Amino acid sequence: MPRSTIVEISPAEQARMRAELRRARYGYLLALHLLLLCAAGRPPSEVASVLLCSRSSGYRIVRAYQAGTLTCGAATEHPT
Repeated sequence: MPRSTIVEISPAEQARMRAELRRARYGYLLALHLLLLCAAGRPPSEVASVLLCSRSSGYRIVRAYQAGTLTCGAATEHPT
């Protein structure tokens, strides 16, 4: 039976990679990705899990977008 893990990465290396990812997407990139996945029908909690962010961040981004208060460039330009 094949193993389900494709790549084995140590916990320390995973933590370093997650920190680097958070720095790289700081600002609006996470919000854009999250909003697009939610627009495709995925719930914020599921999307947050996949994008390695907190569930509360997912819901906060969606609420801010819906309220028109999201301050991240292109993500704020939507009809209300």
